[in-house]
Amino acid sequence: MQQQSKTKIEKWVKDWRNGDASAAKNLYNTCNKASYNSILRIVGRHDIAQDLLQETFVLAFNRINDLKDDNHFPAWLGRIAVNQALQYYRQQQNKREEEWDIDLHEEIDTEDKDFESLEKLTLEELLQLIDQLPPKSRLVFQLFYLEDYKHEDIAMQLNISLSTSKSQLRYAKSILKKKLITNHVH
Repeated sequence: MQQQSKTKIEKWVKDWRNGDASAAKNLYNTCNKASYNSILRIVGRHDIAQDLLQETFVLAFNRINDLKDDNHFPAWLGRIAVNQALQYYRQQQNKREEEWDIDLHEEIDTEDKDFESLEKLTLEELLQLIDQLPPKSRLVFQLFYLEDYKHEDIAMQLNISLSTSKSQLRYAKSILKKKLITNHVH
């Protein structure tokens, strides 16, 4: 983010703390897209992502005094957004009680060097490939690669074991590798 944008965000956060409603609107207009996209990648539905985005901003604005460094508002908001989406995801899982095991899947063999061909894809092409992953593998892949979560954090957030998080990521990578080879991107 450019220095000018950081300065504006810092000013808007201070103004919001002082009761300026237009500052909140400016923060929303500046930061909503990234948070919305993070939420949508996890929940997969636009209507739910929109609702969770609103909840994210309400929560952030109510807890604005918890923010230690005003320049970090976008990153702080992003974490709140991901946590809101994960909370929704966990609630849905509790209703369905699906298994995370991938024992029935074929042997998984991936290495990060196999994904150099991902750099040749446009963002849209990459997101389309990711959307084709099975839901649980997709979620772990997104949290690990797109949201920069560590396996320990993923396991804790999704209430799964560390090895399950790693297995799901390897499985997602093996599927992507096959799709890249099939599409002759490799």
